[in-house]
Amino acid sequence: MEQKKMSRIWNYQNGIVLMMFFTFGIVFMERLSVVYLFPFINEDLHLTNTQMGLVASTLAISWALGGYIFSSVSDLIGSSKKVLVPATFVFSFCTILSGLARNFATLVIARTIMGISEGPVLPIAQATIRKESTPGRRGVNAGIVQGSAQLIGATLTPLFATFLAVKFSWQVSFFVMSVPGIIMAIILWLFMRDHKPSDNNNKEKKRGKLGRVHQSI
Repeated sequence: MEQKKMSRIWNYQNGIVLMMFFTFGIVFMERLSVVYLFPFINEDLHLTNTQMGLVASTLAISWALGGYIFSSVSDLIGSSKKVLVPATFVFSFCTILSGLARNFATLVIARTIMGISEGPVLPIAQATIRKESTPGRRGVNAGIVQGSAQLIGATLTPLFATFLAVKFSWQVSFFVMSVPGIIMAIILWLFMRDHKPSDNNNKEKKRGKLGRVHQSI
C-alpha cells in the first residue's frame, strides 16, 4: 500500500507540474523585479517617469510577440523542451544583464530580450501540462501552474528583491534572482521529456479509446 501511495505521488505527471509551476513562477519573479527595484535603480540611473513606463511596456510588448513566435516554433519543430530550456536560460541571463545596465538604453534592451524569451513559457507550459496530465487532472494542473505567477512572482518578489537591494544593491538583487532561473533551466534540461509529435498523437488516441470504453461501461 505504501509503495502504491508513493508511486502516485512520485510520478512524472506530478514532477512536470512542479517543474512548470516553478518555471512560470520564476518568469514572473524576474519580470516584476524591476518594478520593485525602480526606487533603487533611479538613484543611479536617474530615469524619468516616462522611461520607467517604457522599461515595463517594452517588456510587455516583446512578451506578447515572443509568445506568439516561439510557441509557433515549438509547434513547428514538434518539441516543447527545445524551446523552453533555451528560453529559460535566456531570460535568466537577461536578469543578469539588467543588473549590469548603466543607462536607460541598456536596461530597455535587456528587458526587451527578456520579454521575448519569457513570452512562450506559459503557452508551452500549459501545452505540456495538457499532454502529460490525465483527463481528470488537466484543469487542476493548469491552475496550479497559473497560480505560481501570484504565489512566487507577486508575493515573494517584492520581499526578496527589496531586501537584497537594501542589504546590498539593486545590481546584486538582479544577480541573485537570476540563479533560480538558471537552476530551473538545468532541471528542465535533465528531467523534462521531449515527445515526438507521433508520440503525442498516439497518446491522444489511447486516451480517446479509454474514454469511449468508460462511456460504454
